[in-house]
Amino acid sequence: VLPALYTSLAALQAFDGYSTTKGVPRGAKEMNPLVRAAAGRPAVFWALKAGTMVLPMMAAERMWKKNRVGAVVVMAIANGMAVAVAANNAKVLGRQK
Repeated sequence: VLPALYTSLAALQAFDGYSTTKGVPRGAKEMNPLVRAAAGRPAVFWALKAGTMVLPMMAAERMWKKNRVGAVVVMAIANGMAVAVAANNAKVLGRQK
């Protein structure tokens, strides 16, 4: 189960990064203050996106040895949050066209 959750989180984070880099220059507002500060600096922005992807994965891997259900829950929450962000970004991009 975890590899599928890792893959989906990576895809969602990639879409979030893509949609942010396309939407902000067209007038979309980044709601996350941390991301907003990094949005104008590509290296910092993509490093932040990578961290947002890797940290839950590392937590899940550490948990897996003693709490498999907890590891899956951590990844499900991370994916759920990423789905919400990606859906909002898609909606914003759709309005910009």
